[in-house]
Amino acid sequence: MNIDFGTAVTGLIIVLICSAPFLVIYYKGVKKQKKTIQAINEIAQLNGCQIRQFQFCNDLAFGIDTDNRKIAFFRAGKNKPVSQCADLSTFQSCVVNKKVRILQNETIKREVIEAVELIFTPKDKKQEAFKLEFYHMDLSAQLSGELQFAQLCEAKINAVLGGN
Repeated sequence: MNIDFGTAVTGLIIVLICSAPFLVIYYKGVKKQKKTIQAINEIAQLNGCQIRQFQFCNDLAFGIDTDNRKIAFFRAGKNKPVSQCADLSTFQSCVVNKKVRILQNETIKREVIEAVELIFTPKDKKQEAFKLEFYHMDLSAQLSGELQFAQLCEAKINAVLGGN
């Protein structure tokens, strides 16, 4: 079976045209992730820690420095990016808080998640709880993994807190 040069070139061009959108999406994601890593590393450096473990979800990034017991959080918002850092040695626990609103009419009752956040309980009872907001319905139309991401971060943080 012989394939002439023109047919091979045409086939190659078609494959490149079909795969181009996927490659563009992939490289945009890689570029976005690198910018997020750079942002979270800047947060960490400003707070005297070095993040070695990263977790990503959409526009969210979470990093933990187990040696210095610190975390860094970054959310690339449409309006304004949010970056926070916390010293875990000042907290006793961390829990996921899911703010829910009940919508009800005559036939249907359903829950709508308004916000997902991590709440850190300080060791010093005089201090206020520290919060990291992973999702708010005013910022994003729907959840896309933020609840599961918050639960993953909660587990990682509590593993460090458990090693007091």
